[in-house]
Amino acid sequence: MSGTENESGTVQVNGHKTTNVEEARRSPPASEKDSAGKKDPPVDDAVADPNIVDWDGPDDPENPRNWSKNKKMQNVVLVSLSVLYSYV
Repeated sequence: MSGTENESGTVQVNGHKTTNVEEARRSPPASEKDSAGKKDPPVDDAVADPNIVDWDGPDDPENPRNWSKNKKMQNVVLVSLSVLYSYV
């Protein structure tokens, strides 16, 4: 960060005019100061997104994480063979 000094002895660093260069370097630019006090609008959790697809709970048998090792391996083999047999 470099400062530029003008005729009046003030230094401008990061958009701040001051006589103390170290103080100007520690303070954030004006654009960050303006947005620092603003908060994001509250999110309404009552409205569910209709595009979210989720499982029926941690024990849902349709969830692949709950499949047996045998069923998981069958699906891996099936997908792998379908890739090998596909014609490009």
